[in-house]
Amino acid sequence: MYLCVCVCVCVCVCVCVCVCVCVCVCVCVCVWSTPPALSALLCQAAVAKVLQSDLSPFHCPQTLANQEQEVDQDPVQLLQSDPFQRFFLNTLREVGVAWHRTPPTPPPSPTSFVPLCSVHAIRNARRKMEDRHVALEHFSTLFNLQDGVQRRYYGVFDGHGGVDAAVFAAAHLQVLLSQEAELRSAAAAAFRHAFQLTDQMFRDKAGRERLRSGSTGVAVLIQDQDLTLAWLGDSQALLVTQGHVVPLMEPHKPEREDERRRVEELGAA
Repeated sequence: MYLCVCVCVCVCVCVCVCVCVCVCVCVCVCVWSTPPALSALLCQAAVAKVLQSDLSPFHCPQTLANQEQEVDQDPVQLLQSDPFQRFFLNTLREVGVAWHRTPPTPPPSPTSFVPLCSVHAIRNARRKMEDRHVALEHFSTLFNLQDGVQRRYYGVFDGHGGVDAAVFAAAHLQVLLSQEAELRSAAAAAFRHAFQLTDQMFRDKAGRERLRSGSTGVAVLIQDQDLTLAWLGDSQALLVTQGHVVPLMEPHKPEREDERRRVEELGAA
């Protein structure tokens, strides 16, 4: 088996100068000539190996000691993005070479139908594409969730005022969601908390780096036969069955009385 790997790594943020690490890693991977399930297993193994390594050589010279933080907020350690990314890619290659010599036990094949997934994006008149999407067919394998539940995750993030917020959400929401203890039993609450954490983390990053972008978001998590939909803003998702559209959500728009009242109560006009 030959592995040809092209990887984009995001460690708790999508980096510009430094990387903010909160011991959560998201890997967006495209592995040619490798089954998707094995690609997810390969990424998970590489991430686990990286997190067991000494990352102090990649620490930025300065931390956030001079930044205002909440009393109960954990200190944030910044990593230098370029050398850390090279380190991860080298680790991924090492795992791939080791597996080429001694292939691992493949993950179990899905017992249910695997849906087809297609993507189409339109930039329109904007100078740059500010939107991002995520499709993870092997969510449990990628995040090493060993509870026997087959999971798939899909997300669309509509950025505005720049790409930073959409990129950040696309890199982090699923990572934080995978760490929720009640993911199986209370997926809606887990989604809500993951959205809140992602928002707070990006607000911290935006404050440090003077970012002004934002993003809406809509995400779906399928756990065996259960589907959970979560959204923030006016991004939408539709369920179509036998040619009929089944409403699942009501987007957050100012035309909604409750949404307009919520915005006004926050001080907006």
